[in-house]
Amino acid sequence: MLSAIKYWIWLSTALDPPGAWLIYSHFGSPEEAYFADNSSYDFIEALTTLQRTTLKEKDIGHAEEILEDCTRNDIRIVTWQDASYPERLRNIPAPPLVLYLRGKLCHFDEEAAIAMAGTRRASPYGKQMAREIAYEITIQGGLVVTGIVGGCDYNAASGALRAGGPLACVTAGGVDVPYYATESGRRFLADVVAAGTVISLSPPGTPHLGLFFGKRNRLLTGLTVGTVCVEAGSRSGTLQVARLAIDQSRDVYAVPANVGVASAAGTNNLLRQGLAIPVLRGSHVLDHYRHLFPLKTTHAPSRYPKQEPPRCSANPAPTYREPFEKKVDTINSPVYIDLEALRDQFTDDELALLTALQQGSLSTDELIEVAGLPAPRAVAAINLLVLRGFAIELPGKRFQLSHHPEKCI
Repeated sequence: MLSAIKYWIWLSTALDPPGAWLIYSHFGSPEEAYFADNSSYDFIEALTTLQRTTLKEKDIGHAEEILEDCTRNDIRIVTWQDASYPERLRNIPAPPLVLYLRGKLCHFDEEAAIAMAGTRRASPYGKQMAREIAYEITIQGGLVVTGIVGGCDYNAASGALRAGGPLACVTAGGVDVPYYATESGRRFLADVVAAGTVISLSPPGTPHLGLFFGKRNRLLTGLTVGTVCVEAGSRSGTLQVARLAIDQSRDVYAVPANVGVASAAGTNNLLRQGLAIPVLRGSHVLDHYRHLFPLKTTHAPSRYPKQEPPRCSANPAPTYREPFEKKVDTINSPVYIDLEALRDQFTDDELALLTALQQGSLSTDELIEVAGLPAPRAVAAINLLVLRGFAIELPGKRFQLSHHPEKCI
């Protein structure tokens, strides 16, 4: 069996998925393709000169090294011929021949698997929506399938983990390589492996390079029934994910955001063009699949429970840290928000206003003066802070920090 797998690895690493599928379709098996006479490759017109040269080299040594690495590191290899290969993935054009997996075996075809994608430069709103939608999808029995990079992907994965999992993370690089080479990055990867599945088209040890993200995105949408685009700028890679989902006849959803917010221009445009269905909650997505899968109908809370989730890995250090805010003793005490702990949740304008409000209630004119902002920007930012619950408006157009900021996170 292992001797046969090495030929699948050889073909999948020699050519990209469309090229590998072309060779597989022509010869009927990777082994037949490997032992074919070199001249036979010249008769396949769709191959490039470089592809023919690579095939003629017949470098099986690299495939054998990959197979040894997978055996040593408990990485599962699933090929096109295996019964565990997802049927959903078989139905996309030129499906990949080899998948690498770590963690629990995931039966994608039996799950309401929902891809979640979004910009790495997510706004606080985008991060919050990614966490909450993923949390609710998981609580109600869906399977979140996302990436493991920062921004929306990381927060979606965190939301699914907080709900107790399972989840699947699709990576551009090897399933044994954390996206962030830090202790927290390694812990996060370990938690995903313990709670669910990490899956990739790249062999173990492969770094997460930009040229591999196109293949990753194609796998992400191919494994799922629908894709939620949480937040994306006008040139975000998330728009490529949406296009791939549409090409694969998958449903596409998008989270609406304020008009004029650069980080959401792409997702708002998907909605404007009618290419995506607007959703505000995880249940809005799952409502489209309740007749197909045994999902729960209970109304999941939109916020996380306050207690820490049970640890999935043996490492006792918490992977996810909820934003911390200092409490006040009485309603008349000055309200204090730890802006350093919450810095990534605010724009620069919002931070300037929150800093000004630390000294007490201020009128709009006083806010503009103390924060040093142009009037239109200050008014827009303070209104958003009020909507999010970090500030409250008093009579006479005065503003102060909320006495209960923990409800806003």
